[in-house]
Amino acid sequence: MHKCTFHLILLLSFVACTLSSSPIPILKRRKAEVNKEADAAAIAEAERLQAEMQAEAEKNKFIIGDAIAALFCNNLFLTVFFAYVVYVVFDKLQNSLKSKKVDIILIGMGLPKKGMGWYHLLQLLNEEGLKEYVDVKGVVEPFFLNSDLCKSVPASFTDFVDENSQIHFVKNVEELDDFGPNTLCLIAGRTMDNPKFFKQCIEKGAGYIYLEKPGASTVKELEEMKELADSNNVKVYLGYNKNVTPYVQKALKLANQLDTAHVLFRHNNSYKKRDLPECFARNSEGMLKNMAIHELALLASFFNITVDSVASFKIDKKISEKLELSYQGKSYTDFSKILFTVTNKKKQSVSIMADRCGGNVSYAAVLNREGKEVGKFEFPDEDELAKVNKMVEADPEMMPYFFVQSDDYFELKSRVVKSILSGEVAEGVATIEIAVDALKLAEFGTDQLMKTL
Repeated sequence: MHKCTFHLILLLSFVACTLSSSPIPILKRRKAEVNKEADAAAIAEAERLQAEMQAEAEKNKFIIGDAIAALFCNNLFLTVFFAYVVYVVFDKLQNSLKSKKVDIILIGMGLPKKGMGWYHLLQLLNEEGLKEYVDVKGVVEPFFLNSDLCKSVPASFTDFVDENSQIHFVKNVEELDDFGPNTLCLIAGRTMDNPKFFKQCIEKGAGYIYLEKPGASTVKELEEMKELADSNNVKVYLGYNKNVTPYVQKALKLANQLDTAHVLFRHNNSYKKRDLPECFARNSEGMLKNMAIHELALLASFFNITVDSVASFKIDKKISEKLELSYQGKSYTDFSKILFTVTNKKKQSVSIMADRCGGNVSYAAVLNREGKEVGKFEFPDEDELAKVNKMVEADPEMMPYFFVQSDDYFELKSRVVKSILSGEVAEGVATIEIAVDALKLAEFGTDQLMKTL
């Protein structure tokens, strides 16, 4: 039996039993309202009338409350029939909600097992609790579907397209029909290309946009995108998964319980040293705009640390490392690892460490006023890491961080999709306003690191 049905029957039974247990106490209220200074005769008359009412109620036992009790408490057939009717009503309401779906346009799929867009698409198509609320209308892949840019399409890409023939795959947004207002465009292209895709989606009529971090290469571009979205009443969310991940929430909760707390966020990736040239080229916007941008979004979201509020920015030169590497004939300068502490004008400070080759475990450590660590929250923990290692071993071609952060990616998309269906704001998900503040911090921090290292 549906839970709501059971609760409704209980409520009806309670009302029936309550109504049948005693006559309606009209004269009790009348008696209570009699002025204390009223004469004894008036009070006696009220008591006499009350006694008559009680006697009459005894003679007419089957008042409305008794009738309900008799029908639903003593008649099993009617009770079951009524429960079935209510169940059908609730079931239809639930199915009606499920029938309302969000249209999805994904832009920038990339290669299977490598591209962030591909992993988003995989979850949208297959994950319970998400797939039933969305309808993937189209996928835009501007590189692998463009014969002028990609002369030899990898087999893994063509195989995936063939396996999902129900989806309309195109090389540019213009090839798609205009979007409905309930359309969510998930943009996961190259950072330098995303502003163009963003504009095209709004011109096509999208009502919502889920933009992969950092959103744009520069603050100026992102601010222009925000203005465009605002003028067209388009709601924009950013894919900052650390804003909803459990280990960060645990650290924030502990820090808020202390008079003075310092939080250290350490973000690790599992690249090998030999893979850094390709990493630098693929993420040419730089470490702070790519990898550490998640932590910078946390500063803007939860610590009131923005460029305007920064009082000091201290870099640990012993740990931080700047490299100049070449890939396919081009030179790229970026950081393999960084550690810095930023303090705002209210003397609230946070440290961020990011290491491209640090492994699969990231954490948030909370320190008290004396600098003693009072809590450390790792992600993944030992059990989760063991599972991740097995999955990596079983599928070495898959980017490891997909396994590590899969639940966070799901949670973000689920909150955004359900917020569209409900008409409410997606709780805890970073908005484009937070993204602007985070990108400002990234540009500021990159400039400080480049000058210092």
